[in-house]
Amino acid sequence: MRLELAETIRFENILSERVQDLNLKLKDSNNLWESDVLINGIDTLESVLGRLSDWKYGDKAQAIEISEANNNYQLANRLREQIIKIQDMESEISAQIQMQIWY
Repeated sequence: MRLELAETIRFENILSERVQDLNLKLKDSNNLWESDVLINGIDTLESVLGRLSDWKYGDKAQAIEISEANNNYQLANRLREQIIKIQDMESEISAQIQMQIWY
């Protein structure tokens, strides 16, 4: 995994440099067709960079989402337990009131 990550970072650096080069060419371009080609190239490379970023950080983002979902699940369970305790208490109080009414 470490080697894959190192290779990915190198590849990202190459793509980033290429995007910078294309942006400089775009800045100097006076030709509409050439500008369109450069813009498409930049968009493509930036899309690849975004996908690489998703690949690098996607598992971490997913772990965070799972953790947050798990925390919400735990919170929901705690709330359910509190509701059950309250219902049990209400039942006890209701039973005590009923016993007092009979006596």
